[in-house]
Amino acid sequence: MQDRLIVGLDVPTLEDAEKAVRELDGIVSFYKIGY
Repeated sequence: MQDRLIVGLDVPTLEDAEKAVRELDGIVSFYKIGY
């Protein structure tokens, strides 16, 4: 089974979220947005 990493995008702006997704590309499997 492949390891999965889930990251919560608890950031104040859409731009911050987009930056995090770009920086973590290929490392993270899923993102959690909201609650």
